[in-house]
Amino acid sequence: MRNWGIAGIVALAVALVIVPVALDRTQGMRARWALARVANSVDLNSGDPERELAEAIRDLPAPEKEADYWLVRLKLALRNDDSEEVLRVLRRSMAELGGAPYLAGIAFRHYDSKREFDKALQVRLLTYSPPDRTSVFVLNEIAYLRSLAVVDLDQGLEEINLALERFPEVAAFRDTRAWILFQMGRLQEALADADFAVKQGENDYQQTISQPSFRIVEWLYGKARPAAEDGLLTEREAGQALWTLGTLHYHRGKILEALGRTDEADQEWKWLADRQLPKDERLR
Repeated sequence: MRNWGIAGIVALAVALVIVPVALDRTQGMRARWALARVANSVDLNSGDPERELAEAIRDLPAPEKEADYWLVRLKLALRNDDSEEVLRVLRRSMAELGGAPYLAGIAFRHYDSKREFDKALQVRLLTYSPPDRTSVFVLNEIAYLRSLAVVDLDQGLEEINLALERFPEVAAFRDTRAWILFQMGRLQEALADADFAVKQGENDYQQTISQPSFRIVEWLYGKARPAAEDGLLTEREAGQALWTLGTLHYHRGKILEALGRTDEADQEWKWLADRQLPKDERLR
């Protein structure tokens, strides 16, 4: 029998503890890298993601505790256009991870970009907790999504009225109510709110562009030029301030058009054209 000595015995004891832990961490890291590769495969629409996912989580004792596992599941559900599975994945991931705003954001942007506002609304309703829904900004967002999806308009009107009870002069809130009333066919009431929203929105815009930071950015980069062949600015090119004001004018134009006040509606379309903004549902 070899004479290990005290130092050798201590080193052996430490190794017996450290080596399994290191191996476990290495396996976990490999599995997480594999999950990231599967997520890329889904994005590229290549390979067999379901099989690759099963292989990736084989060495993970609790894959449901890994955010990337749910990311793959979510991307697969979105690729398969399975909205029910999307909601199931979000519910499970929120329960397992203690919240998953990143995943919910991916799902929301997916549906929002495809103008599937009913599904975008479902995602928002799922991800906002009851305390969240007391926020005027959340109330406004949910109510506006209802107006875009043209669903549950009575409930949306109640929600935006709650926000307006606290902040009656916010242009975005008045615009949301105008658009809900427009969808409900209550055109005169809608126009009153749209008139207010445009007037207040113009004031807000002037305050924004008078800020030194705004002027410095404009001086550095100049005014945006549209890259599209139609010569119209995108939201990114126009900037948030101008795009928001353009949305207010677009909504007012549609309400005037519905009322048969075409000359006034044409003034709104000219306002948009002069600023190289679209006069369709891209403005929202």
